[in-house]
Amino acid sequence: MTQLKEDVAAMPCRANRHAKLGPAFAIAAAVAAAYLPSTAFAASPTLVTGTNPTAPVALEPHPEITGTVYALWPNTTTPAWPLYTIPSEVAAFTKYLPNVKLVQQVGNNDQALQQSQVEAAITAKASAVVFSPVVPTAAGGALKEFADANIPVIALRQDPIGGPVNSYVWVDFQGVGKFWGDYLTQHLVSDVGHKPVKLAMILGDPTFEVYNRWTNGVKPALDALVASGDVQIVCKIDTKGFVPATAQANMDQCLTTNAGNVDAVLVMQDSTGNGVAASLTSQNLLGKVKYYGGHDGDVVALQRILLGYQYGTFKPDGKQTALGTVALVIAALTGKTPESTGYINAKFMNGFYPDGVPTFLAPETLVTAENMQKTVVDDGFLPKEKICTAAVADTAFCKGN
Repeated sequence: MTQLKEDVAAMPCRANRHAKLGPAFAIAAAVAAAYLPSTAFAASPTLVTGTNPTAPVALEPHPEITGTVYALWPNTTTPAWPLYTIPSEVAAFTKYLPNVKLVQQVGNNDQALQQSQVEAAITAKASAVVFSPVVPTAAGGALKEFADANIPVIALRQDPIGGPVNSYVWVDFQGVGKFWGDYLTQHLVSDVGHKPVKLAMILGDPTFEVYNRWTNGVKPALDALVASGDVQIVCKIDTKGFVPATAQANMDQCLTTNAGNVDAVLVMQDSTGNGVAASLTSQNLLGKVKYYGGHDGDVVALQRILLGYQYGTFKPDGKQTALGTVALVIAALTGKTPESTGYINAKFMNGFYPDGVPTFLAPETLVTAENMQKTVVDDGFLPKEKICTAAVADTAFCKGN
C-alpha cells in the first residue's frame, strides 16, 4: 500500500497581528517555535511541506462541548464528497462531539448560494465552521466575515485562499502526480507498443492548488519523456470545476482535433476521468486508448480498474481526514493550537498569513485490482456489493477469486 505523508516546522506567532479575530483565532495563531526565516509573504497560494510524519494525539469523546458547528460542503456531485468525505466527517463528529449540533449545507458549486450559507452560519452564531469553498480564489471575503464574527474556520479539501483561517485538512496531491509520472516512465511506451506515444492530458481546474501540486509532481517525468522523443503531448486541456461533462467535451475535442489519433490519456482525478471514459466509450475507444491517472476512489473508477481499462486510482484516507478535522475543531473550541493535535505536518501559504496556515496532509492509498479487497473493502471504504454491480459481476474480484 502506497502512502504519502509529509511534515513541516511549526509556524511563528501571528496573534499580535490578528488579535481582533477573537480568542480562538488568537490562540490558534500563537505558534511559538522555530520557523523558516526565509519564508516571505505569499503572493499566490502554495503548499510547503517537510519530511516528518504526524504524531496525532489520541482523540477522546468530548460530551462536555456543546454548541453548533456548520459544515459547508461545496457539492455532492464530485463523487468523493457523498462517497466517503461527508459520511466520514459526520461519523467522527457524532463519536467525538456527541452534544454538538452539526448543521450541513451544500453549496451546489454556486458561489452565491454558499455565501448565503456563510451568512446563515454567522447569524446562527456558529461555534466553528468546517469550510470547503466552492471557489477557493474567492474565499477571502467569507473567511474575513467569519473572523470578524470570532468564528474559527477549519478548511477541508478546498483551498482557504486570501483570508484568516484556523487550519486546513487535505492530502498530498504532488505525491500522487509524481507516482503517475514515474508509472508512465516505466510502462507507457511498452503498454502502447510504439513511440512517440501520442498522449492526451485532460486535467482539472487550475484555480485549485491541488492542480498545481499534481502538475508539479508529474512534470519532471513527462518533460523527460517528451525530451527523449518517447512521448508527444497532442492535447492538454483544463477542466473548470472538475465537471465530468466538461471533461467529456474536452476529450471529444482532443479526439476530433487529432482525427482520433490518440494512443493514451492521462487524467488528474476520477470525476474528470469519468467524463474522459464516457468520451472514449462513445467512440468505441475505451480499452483501445490507454488510460492513466486517477484520484478519489470513485465507484465507476474502481469498476474500470476491475475491467482492465484503468491501472489504478488513489483514495485519500477519509477516516484520517475526518479525525484530523474533528481534532482541529476540538482544539479551536478548547483554546488550543492546531499543532497541539499532533496532526499538523505542512503549511498552506494562502496569500494572507506570511507564515502560512497550519495544515494536515492525510495519507493516500493506491488502489489496484490486486489490492482492492484490502484497501477498499477490508478498510471499510466501500462494501463489495456497491462495487460489484452487473457491469463487473463476472470479474475475479466480484466472484471472490
